[in-house]
Amino acid sequence: MAEQRVRELERLLIYKEAELARERDKCERAKKKVRQLLAKLSERDGKIAELTLKLEAKASKSGKDPGRVAKQRAQIVAQLEEHLAQMQQDLSASQAELDDLVAKHRSKEQELFALAVEERDPEGIHSL
Repeated sequence: MAEQRVRELERLLIYKEAELARERDKCERAKKKVRQLLAKLSERDGKIAELTLKLEAKASKSGKDPGRVAKQRAQIVAQLEEHLAQMQQDLSASQAELDDLVAKHRSKEQELFALAVEERDPEGIHSL
């Protein structure tokens, strides 16, 4: 009877270890996605600065109407703000997914630890 229980616990442990490995993989993919989104945000900030400089240089060289230039600038900024809002939503979703995966990972580790303790002490001798 005790041997059967040990085999059951060993099978359960193998299953839980595989499940934990899958959760770790998901966690790593989520972290990678967050890093990619942060890199895109940084790239976007660089493009905004570059476009702003070009727009200002073009306006000063051509002697265009400052009101028209300001309107063009406002349109560009509005487009970039929309893009930024979408990227921030993606980043928030990825961060939430990462937080969820980390919590699951911790939970699985606790389960595995509890199983390991139970396997070492199946009769509950230490709990008396």
